Amino acid sequence: MRYLDLQTFGIQHIFVLALVLLVLFSCFMLARKAKKEDTDLVIKTLLWVNFGVHFLKQVLYYKEWPGALTHSFTENLCAFWTVFAPFFYIYFKKFGRDYVFLLGLLGGLFALLIPTTPDSLSKELLDMPYRGSLKEIYLLLESTRYVLCHVVLLAVSIMMVASNIHRPTYKRSLAMVPMVSLVMLFIAINEIIFAATGLHPYKETFMEVFSTDYYGNPAFAFGIPNSYEKTMGWLKYLEPPFMLYTLYDGSTAYVPGLWFIVPGYLICYPMYLILLYPFDKDSLKLGLKGFATKMKMLGRSKENGN
Repeated sequence: MRYLDLQTFGIQHIFVLALVLLVLFSCFMLARKAKKEDTDLVIKTLLWVNFGVHFLKQVLYYKEWPGALTHSFTENLCAFWTVFAPFFYIYFKKFGRDYVFLLGLLGGLFALLIPTTPDSLSKELLDMPYRGSLKEIYLLLESTRYVLCHVVLLAVSIMMVASNIHRPTYKRSLAMVPMVSLVMLFIAINEIIFAATGLHPYKETFMEVFSTDYYGNPAFAFGIPNSYEKTMGWLKYLEPPFMLYTLYDGSTAYVPGLWFIVPGYLICYPMYLILLYPFDKDSLKLGLKGFATKMKMLGRSKENGN
């Protein structure tokens, strides 16, 4: 192969993962030993470089203009992270950095473990009138950009906590699900604008945009696609009735972005609490101790009442 073959757990993919682990371990060790000011500077540099590369990839898709503009906006959760993480990190040092940590860790991890394949990752490039070695160079650049940009997501998250620049806490944890839900709503609005302006053309009717199978739904902002019905379709049974409605073709649609709130708290929030344990175990112990004390007091009051 003359470009990065990102087929899941193929030979090149495993090799790339090994390199990624080496890079991340190096970032972890350097962040632990370096001064906070130096690590902070490295993190800010990585965030702004990633931000720049996100817009520079327009060079790869210049023949697709103006539709190519959608590739440099917030078309998925990782793209949103890349665009807004520098501002969240610098100006919102509590909740903003919590978001940078959580979505950087999860987004980078899933994107690298289950990468988009070259055929879909670079579909526009494959369909463009490039020829021979030029096409291979573009594919290599796009595949490499994909890996490096997602490594930055992980590296920043790891360096933030390894250096103690930021510590996520249980106290702020309840805000994460609404924040992710609002980001998904932002992405949905972004996609609606793309469709309305013709940057993401629809086939027959504008209402296609709200379908879970619309190709502009990589962040699940419009709900769970039918292609994931077997593995994730059960989530719709957790939804309150007002979060679901019926589209023109009779298919079930979700309230964009906001549909995530209930399953987010029921499924994702407990996992986030487990993830937080190494960083805020004392607060958890105090919280559990306080909860146990309240339960005992409640039990005694009931006994006295009887």
